[in-house]
Amino acid sequence: MAKRTNALGGSTSPYLLQHQHNPVHWRPWSPDAWREAQDTGKLVLISVGYSACHWCHVMEHETFVDEEAATFMNAHFICLKVDREERPDVDQVYMEAVQQMTRQGGWPLHCVALPDGRPIWGGTYFPKDRWLSSLQAVLDVCASEPQKVEAYAHHLASAVAAMEDEGPSPEAPWATDNDGDLKTQQVDQALHDKLNAWRPTWDMLHGGALGSPKFPLPCQMDFLRISPDPEAQAQGLRSLDGMERGGIHDHVGGGFARYSVDEKWHVPHFEKMLYDNAQLLGTFAEAAETSGKDKFSRAAEGIARFLLGPLGSPEGGFASALDADSDGAEGTYYVWSHEDLAQALPNQEMRDWLVQTYDWEHTSHWEEGRHVLMRPREQDQAWHKKDEQGKPMGPTVMAQLAAWRDSPASKRSRPAKDDKVVTGWTALAVSGFARAGRALQRKEWTARALQGGAFLLHQARMPGQPELLRRTWHPSGGLALEGFSEDYAFTIQALLDLHQVTLDPKWRDESRALTATALDRFWDDQASKCWFTSHDAEPLFARRSSEDDSVTPSASATLAGALWKLGWACDIPVWRQQAQSMVQRHLLSPAPLSRSTVWAKAWMEMRTPMATVVIAAPDRASGLEAAKEWWNAPRPGTWLDLAVSGDAHKLPWMEGKEAGPNGEVQWYVCWDGACQLPVTNAQDAWMLCPTSKV
Repeated sequence: MAKRTNALGGSTSPYLLQHQHNPVHWRPWSPDAWREAQDTGKLVLISVGYSACHWCHVMEHETFVDEEAATFMNAHFICLKVDREERPDVDQVYMEAVQQMTRQGGWPLHCVALPDGRPIWGGTYFPKDRWLSSLQAVLDVCASEPQKVEAYAHHLASAVAAMEDEGPSPEAPWATDNDGDLKTQQVDQALHDKLNAWRPTWDMLHGGALGSPKFPLPCQMDFLRISPDPEAQAQGLRSLDGMERGGIHDHVGGGFARYSVDEKWHVPHFEKMLYDNAQLLGTFAEAAETSGKDKFSRAAEGIARFLLGPLGSPEGGFASALDADSDGAEGTYYVWSHEDLAQALPNQEMRDWLVQTYDWEHTSHWEEGRHVLMRPREQDQAWHKKDEQGKPMGPTVMAQLAAWRDSPASKRSRPAKDDKVVTGWTALAVSGFARAGRALQRKEWTARALQGGAFLLHQARMPGQPELLRRTWHPSGGLALEGFSEDYAFTIQALLDLHQVTLDPKWRDESRALTATALDRFWDDQASKCWFTSHDAEPLFARRSSEDDSVTPSASATLAGALWKLGWACDIPVWRQQAQSMVQRHLLSPAPLSRSTVWAKAWMEMRTPMATVVIAAPDRASGLEAAKEWWNAPRPGTWLDLAVSGDAHKLPWMEGKEAGPNGEVQWYVCWDGACQLPVTNAQDAWMLCPTSKV
């Protein structure tokens, strides 16, 4: 007998497809559903989640497959299922409404809304009985006190909309040459004060924030590592160290889980997300480059292996996530028992090595005879210990564990994959591979970044509107919704990163064109902010910007950083001024530094005069050969470009910068509106670049 299918059956979202056979009459978010709500006066039940969400699965199994629950929901509500990764705009405003109501949030997210979209009730996970009793209570109040419900809906929608006004003041003036010194001092002091206010929340033993749960936050770590404050630098490295040694790190297969439920980074929430690992690839690679720590480069290699394997797409993009659950339970794919160890490592020497290195009986022990691998201390010497065949023990053991885990003998199923490609997250991965390829001199990673860049230029475009980006892509087609500001900002940054590791002008030119489009679609001159949704997007009950960093960078901060770089690289003064104004305005707002590290990193770049360094060469090959010396030790806060004799892609300000009379490569360093006399090597060019004022 064929399974019944609700209206989700035609979706390409793995999350929606997980619910297509529920007896609940789920529908995707659509104008038709909302029109029906307005025509019938029915309340709308909005259920938001994502495919890798453990508690989403739990609630489905407990409630949404239950006939009694489904009958009740179908009778009284228009039921909408939303993939938060496809519709982050919907997730954002309704999550804020739930947090206003309950002071907490998470997924699955549930809201009951009036037919005009304004929320009146919400929460996250509910057991079946409490779910039904709560929904009945909502219906009862709506029937008995409609005026009270209307007043509450108005109040709540206004409160969510007002949250947008808690950010930077739109009246803050743009920086100019005349007021710049005073504003710079104010921002420097604000950043200093915000850092000191943030400092007491650091976990000085394990890294990350005090308490639990603990999230890997690459935005924070990237800022802390390059901060001029020694204690901040130490905290950044401490956090990376704790994560690398911890159980949140999949020591066997590579990559990192979503977060740890404890303060020691030990027990993960086992889902593995693209956006986390995409960022951490560049973070760990650059930390390895600057610190010389081998374990950081190994972590980067593991992340790259994970991204290229389970999450890699042959078209060039990257899948969104791996589920936390497999075989009906969370984490079963990743945990280990004594019996598993005996089967996977029949060699006693290997077992002894693993038990000792990962402190099997103590640090790695979890519950009920199961273990989440975690090293209690640095073990670089043990990692390189030779086995009987003279091979390093660490890589050999991990490869054998990985092979057994994916073999029939383990009786484990791989976690399900969310195979939709999110444009912005793929862009984060492109940046990650570009950064890591340069930092660790891995040509294959740079090549994968270029493949991802080609995907962004072609498959990630809106059908029939190639100047616009789409939010998601799937091999089978599916939803063609325009991207959000984060998709544009992250893609612009990825193209800039590709330019800096290839010096191919197409990446610079494409990023410039896409930046102009992003400003046209999302920037609001009157409010002096970048909205999350485009000006002609479907209106929701509130509109939000993207000012704060979280698990992904702030779209506005990322765009500001791109405007700054492109403003210098392409000689567009108004973009430089806009970038500086955006950064100053945010850092002078009450927003804490923990949610503003991308802004702070951009400010640190702005505090040093931006140097544009041009390699003038007779041909592209000789120019790229000269660039290798720069790439081996890049100078922060600089823009590198290539001027090839007779090249039509030269920017106007690059005119006159030519190779020497005998065809020798020359380096031109320009800053503060003036160019220095050319030099003939990267080392001399470095010496001409300005030093940081931070």
